[in-house]
Amino acid sequence: AIQGAEALGSMGNDAALACLSTTPRSIFDYFHQLFAQVTNPPIDPIRESIVMTLACPVGPEGNLLDRSPGHANRVFLEQPLLTTEEFFNLTHLKQPGWKSHEL
Repeated sequence: AIQGAEALGSMGNDAALACLSTTPRSIFDYFHQLFAQVTNPPIDPIRESIVMTLACPVGPEGNLLDRSPGHANRVFLEQPLLTTEEFFNLTHLKQPGWKSHEL
């Protein structure tokens, strides 16, 4: 700023991730987003619904080149966030090919 020149440094933080660091780090460092992990402007799924969606299909994937009734054996979630009831129902499905494990 003193010389009126543009900064030549990186726009992001190129330090090692806190979870991979061998030195003690602040708890804030574990939740800090790096420059490349955010979009500018932010993605807006409401205004940009024609070109993007938050919906995600969940379940076993079949062969993409083979058409069979097994392809319909998936759950289509409107958004990636689940309520407690939705999570319970999803983890306790009794369908062939579906497995879930609690960690």
